[in-house]
Amino acid sequence: MKAKLSSSLGRMLLAIPVCCGVWFALWSVSAALLHSLTLAVLFLPCGLRFSLLLFAPRFCAPAIIAAEWLVLGLLLSALELPAELFLLAPLSFAVLLLQRWPVRDEWQVLLKQGSAVLLTALSSALLWLWLGSNAWQAFLASLAGCLLLGPALFILWEALTRIRWLPIGPGQRRKSFNLRLRFVLSYLLLFTLSFSVQAALPADFAFFSPLCLAVPVVLLAYLHGWRGAVLASFCNSLALAIFSHSVLDDLLLALIAQNLLGVVLGVAIQGARLRAAALTRLNERLSRQLARNHALARQLVNAEEAVRRDVARELHDEIGQNITAIRIQATLSGRMTQDAALKASLGVIESLSLNVYDCARGLLLRLRPRALDDLSLQEAVRQLAGELQFAAREIEFNLSWPLDEQLFDEALKLTLFRVLQEALNNVTRHACASQVCVKLWQENNWLYLSVSDNGAGTAPIQVGMGLRGMRERVEALGGRLSLSHRSGVCLRVSLPLV
Repeated sequence: MKAKLSSSLGRMLLAIPVCCGVWFALWSVSAALLHSLTLAVLFLPCGLRFSLLLFAPRFCAPAIIAAEWLVLGLLLSALELPAELFLLAPLSFAVLLLQRWPVRDEWQVLLKQGSAVLLTALSSALLWLWLGSNAWQAFLASLAGCLLLGPALFILWEALTRIRWLPIGPGQRRKSFNLRLRFVLSYLLLFTLSFSVQAALPADFAFFSPLCLAVPVVLLAYLHGWRGAVLASFCNSLALAIFSHSVLDDLLLALIAQNLLGVVLGVAIQGARLRAAALTRLNERLSRQLARNHALARQLVNAEEAVRRDVARELHDEIGQNITAIRIQATLSGRMTQDAALKASLGVIESLSLNVYDCARGLLLRLRPRALDDLSLQEAVRQLAGELQFAAREIEFNLSWPLDEQLFDEALKLTLFRVLQEALNNVTRHACASQVCVKLWQENNWLYLSVSDNGAGTAPIQVGMGLRGMRERVEALGGRLSLSHRSGVCLRVSLPLV
């Protein structure tokens, strides 16, 4: 405990001369820029005090105040400055109270820091009002100093010590900022060009000079978030203070606007980029999950077709053979008996077994057409058209199939056949068409299928089980299905090629 106290006391004593030197240097620069020895205390020195009190460890606060009082005492002894300036430092202690304000996210941190800036500026204005001076200028000078030095000193300290303190903007802990030499040279060149253009603009075009200063702010905000925008605003503010010939209030307002623009624009751009990166990562995860779902859907399609194939085989080998045996036994028994009633019963048995055989054959065709096992998909579609008797129904059937079926996996082949089976069945049942056209083509990694007819497809299409089943099959493989009913019905299917 004693060692810790000794270490803290040693650092405090070491910080006092450093703070005195920096405070006096900033006061000298402020006096040269504002042309007022008293108001200069509120400009850059006020920003220094605010930044150190807000960001430095609390045990450094007495050293910061003592350093300011020491320099002020020397100045008061040499110059005719009001003695009430000693009250500025105690008034700034209110900033320390804000450090106890609990925050839950980074936006509340920004709000806390903004409140600290306003509190410091208002306390300075109240002191100036008590002195009978221009409180408005005191408020502007203090506000401009805090906004100018606060974020810039925070970034400088972070770059020199690599210590991450309280965040100023969104994503602070996720993005580092390195002062590399090539970056520094590039930005110096950029600011030199910006200042040169601003200085070379004629007086009639002075309205466009802020645009020249906004270019580095926007560029660095895009590249480095709020840190880049703050540094750009800091450099712009120095240029405005050095080259400006405006009155004092206008200059202070321009500095405040410049630094507020940098902080707000930088935070907004960095937040937007972080949200965009988060959305990109989310989209990538969703894409991977969607690909897994499509792979699972293909496996389900293959499993379903395997079950259909097994059931069809059992129907054909067991039920079909047994029904055929029943029919033969009933026929032979009818030939061997003379009993009319028994013959009639055997005839009924033969008729019922024939009906069961027809039903079983229909189920076999629906479960697993043998054409899928024995023929190519194109030949299976032509055979399907023959089974639907398009020629007998005076329906012209056109098939355009220029693709190599080696590109199709089993799930895609089964989906195409089932969709065509349902679509061509719908044509024979509902279309009243004289022409039906089936086209299959490929574009990049997508396969397209269209089934169109010239039937009575002008009425709104009713979504039934067949259409719902087709859509579910297509969407399970990551495809899309659409219907239009202009001059007949046109069904379009797009499926991705794996």
